[in-house]
Amino acid sequence: MQQKIMRYQQLQKRMEVMNNRREMFLNRMVEIQSTLEALENIENSKEDEIMLSLGSGVYISAKLSENNKILMMIGGNIVTDTTLDDAKKTVDEYKKETEATIEVFEDEIMKYAGELSELQPEVKAIIEKSR
Repeated sequence: MQQKIMRYQQLQKRMEVMNNRREMFLNRMVEIQSTLEALENIENSKEDEIMLSLGSGVYISAKLSENNKILMMIGGNIVTDTTLDDAKKTVDEYKKETEATIEVFEDEIMKYAGELSELQPEVKAIIEKSR
């Protein structure tokens, strides 16, 4: 009896952790999508001045001196020059990797939810008997 309750609580905690991680990656996906949109705006800009999002609905007007040269963080606080096309390809790869990770989390969440729904009637009955 006690094992079922412990298993139920363990599954609840795992599901909560997976939900938190999934949420983190969903937020990352919003950032990635915003970056892709900004790169598209730069690519499609016919003018030398564009509006760039700083996040949270804040924008800045910026002049483009060269729209094909992009500075990109590659990790460990290292920045490198890249082309607009290469930056888009890299960010698109980030997007695909993030989508795949979100899918893994969602599969795990569904697995835990299924196990929880199977255990719930038994745990409920155990709790009611102990009253």
